[in-house]
Amino acid sequence: MALRTGRLHLESIEQPVLQTGATLKGNLIWRRDAQGRQQLQIDHGSEAEQANLTLLPTWPPWYVDAARNQAGPIQFDLPEDIAYQLLAAPPLDEIDAC
Repeated sequence: MALRTGRLHLESIEQPVLQTGATLKGNLIWRRDAQGRQQLQIDHGSEAEQANLTLLPTWPPWYVDAARNQAGPIQFDLPEDIAYQLLAAPPLDEIDAC
């Protein structure tokens, strides 16, 4: 809703107004963190594409592409309620993940 006002800026008012970007396709993948825990995360393209995007802690999931000054939703190939429950799950420690 904030994007539609035409007054949303990413970091400061000196930045251009944030625009609505394309809907990205996302996949859920398991990633291990530095403590050895595993958690589902969103895989949303190549490493180069992912490096430019910030995932927002929203439902449905949205991204911000600061390089292109855009924000948009991420869509999954599974029912929305299942994706939400999976992403909301706590990380698994090494014992639980086995």
